[in-house]
Amino acid sequence: MSPKKRRPIVPAIRKEGGMSRNALLEQTLARAQALIEEGRLPEALDLLEENLPRFDRSPKYHAVMASTAMALGDFHTAAVHARAALDRQPADAELQMLATIVYLGAGYLSIAHRTRTAWLRTAQSDHAAYAMMRELEEEYRLGQEELVTDYGASNLKQAENAGYALDEGQWAADEGRWAEAARHARQATTLVPRWPLPRNNLSLALFMLGRPVEAAREVEFVLSECEPDNVHALTNGVRLSIALGNRAQAEAYGDRLEALPITDNLESEIKRLEGLGLLDRDAAIDRFCRRLDRDFKDASGALYLYWGIAAASLGQRRQAISRLERAIELGESNLIVDDSLNALRAKKPGRGIATRYSYTHYSDWIPLDAFAELTEIIKRDFRDAHSEARAWKDFLTRFPMAPLAVQKMLYEEQAGRDERQAFLDVLRRMATPESLEMLRAFALGQEGDTPDRMQALYLLQEAGVYAPGETVELWVDGKPQTIKLITAEISSTGEPDYPEAALEALDEGVTHYGNGRPELAERSYLRALELAPNMKEALVNLALIYDARDDTTRADAFVSQALAVDPNYVPALSVQVHRLLARNEIEAARDVLRPLTETPHWEPYNFKAYQVVLARIALAEEHVSDALKYLRSASEIDPTDVGISNMIAQLELAEMFDLSGSRFAEMDERYRTRRQRAPLAADPTLADCFGLLTKGDMVGVARATVIRSVTGMRKQALYDYMVQVYANPVFLAGLVGQLNPAERAALQDVLDHGGVMDWQAFAAVHGHDLEESPYMEYWSTAWSTVMGRLRARALLFEGTADGALIVAVPRELRAPLAALLAG
Repeated sequence: MSPKKRRPIVPAIRKEGGMSRNALLEQTLARAQALIEEGRLPEALDLLEENLPRFDRSPKYHAVMASTAMALGDFHTAAVHARAALDRQPADAELQMLATIVYLGAGYLSIAHRTRTAWLRTAQSDHAAYAMMRELEEEYRLGQEELVTDYGASNLKQAENAGYALDEGQWAADEGRWAEAARHARQATTLVPRWPLPRNNLSLALFMLGRPVEAAREVEFVLSECEPDNVHALTNGVRLSIALGNRAQAEAYGDRLEALPITDNLESEIKRLEGLGLLDRDAAIDRFCRRLDRDFKDASGALYLYWGIAAASLGQRRQAISRLERAIELGESNLIVDDSLNALRAKKPGRGIATRYSYTHYSDWIPLDAFAELTEIIKRDFRDAHSEARAWKDFLTRFPMAPLAVQKMLYEEQAGRDERQAFLDVLRRMATPESLEMLRAFALGQEGDTPDRMQALYLLQEAGVYAPGETVELWVDGKPQTIKLITAEISSTGEPDYPEAALEALDEGVTHYGNGRPELAERSYLRALELAPNMKEALVNLALIYDARDDTTRADAFVSQALAVDPNYVPALSVQVHRLLARNEIEAARDVLRPLTETPHWEPYNFKAYQVVLARIALAEEHVSDALKYLRSASEIDPTDVGISNMIAQLELAEMFDLSGSRFAEMDERYRTRRQRAPLAADPTLADCFGLLTKGDMVGVARATVIRSVTGMRKQALYDYMVQVYANPVFLAGLVGQLNPAERAALQDVLDHGGVMDWQAFAAVHGHDLEESPYMEYWSTAWSTVMGRLRARALLFEGTADGALIVAVPRELRAPLAALLAG
């Protein structure tokens, strides 16, 4: 009997909504391809990313994503998907070629070499791309030979492995994975120890990881063992030496930078200017910039930034304004440029309250991630001074440049008095010799207002820098005055019938507790109670001591005794509130205080305590503005209470250091306002409108409209090119095809108004884009509002005409746009 035939085994095809997975994949790719053919690449990429979880295993899907991202100029995203496609189908020749091109565009030369080698192993010599791939391979081989001959790699294979590790480290750095970046860079340095590039990258990664001492060692290795004149390493050395408090070493690195001859590498020369700028070497920067401006045909926005700041600090105000404006024209628009220009036009000696102009911003001195950690320390409610000191020590060991960043905020930011006093307070809380010296220099200097300098002096006395009875010379209202420091006195609000000896014991306990000696304070308070058993202040102070020891039974007993004496005594009630808040029982905490709402009369001290405890409840609910309101009310009752002042400073400083908070929104608003005030003709032409844009703006427009990669073009060439592109009716038709109904209606509205419309009138009907980042170069593709998307596509421009803010469609575009919208 013949064996029974088995049915062939076939994989099950998963179906979704009645359609197979493969059919759904092809349908999604077809939709994406249709968007690409219409020139709507960002929408195509959005569609592909939205469906990626469903088709993540498909190499074809990742390949299409890589091609689309590459067309948009996002080579790193393209590289991620090219690698994913190859991981799923390693032997596919088309994927190997795609990955090679993408990796080269992203600057990952050794990763590209590996995929190119795999492609060449199977490719036919008559393939159209064969000669190009061979030529690229030869260029790569010459680069690897340099690693052997110039930097001591043992052989080409070792050089290739080092290059591959370098690329993987750069890939990780591009994604902010600094620990991996450091690991790969270190692997490259192990393979080729004298190659400067991975050591410089390693230094950066270590800096970002809060390991500045190790970062500085890498700098010194490059300079002593690899290239003594490596500009990147010398500049890193300046920065790290300043951060680590070694000014002499920083100046020595600066001397070496200044002594180097000028090269034909503009990028290297800009790096040199960065290093000299860290040292405020204005004359040297001015001298180098004059040579560079003469020797290099292609102007650099960064060069004019450094040249402008040097002129400002050298007292050459008109030249400074002219050069900084030129920097903006060349696309170098940032907070340093904007704030410096504003200060120069106001004829101020520096940004903020500074007496000179600086080449750096406070964010240049501390990694952005460290700001979040700094914010957490500021916000944290420490149990004791030792815990807070330990937290600061750990943070400042890793980021010793943080005091310098705060000092720059104090002097150079457009800050009000509350903000400046908050910066002063955080310098005191850091309590390093450097931060206290910064505080002392401010107190004895002339910058800021007299109350600011008095606050700094008080904080120095609190930190033990100045002793009671010591005299200092302080600038008061523009004149130097000699001031004698005295010990702050605390007046008791105890009951008038307390025995004098009991009051003395209470004061003695307060002093011991303030000096961090709770055991001695406990004895003093117990002695006070022996003399005055109903002294509610001593009862509560003992409760606080026992509560800190987690001896809740004794703490509750003393709280109960205090409330038996005075049921409305807030310090006693606050012990209960604090414990409830620790358990997140906010409503129960409110219940404890609810009877006090009907209190007809308050003692000042009791009402102050009431405001403070209300602030703590507000903070538990994350209502910072309410907490500040209560604390300021308490401060009005007792302006000398340092604890309340510190709480206010903490909250204000936390808000300022919050990267998503209002401070950065204010910076964006200043930049946007300055741009909106730019003069625009009442009936502007295409040339008028594009004349308002910086090079960065035009790069942003090119990205949003998917024109092509234009980042390498000079501003004038880019301007000419963009005007020419927008005169093309086919291109214009493609742009209109990208618009959704709301955007088409808004554009038609402006055309119905003759092509020019009041900005507010437009915003009232179609909305505004003030919530979006104003930096078009980086965010144009992310803008989602009607106004933002029209501006990103250069169909709508904003500016000031005859003193009024307007939006306008360029004159030459009105007729063709009207026809396209009608069609």
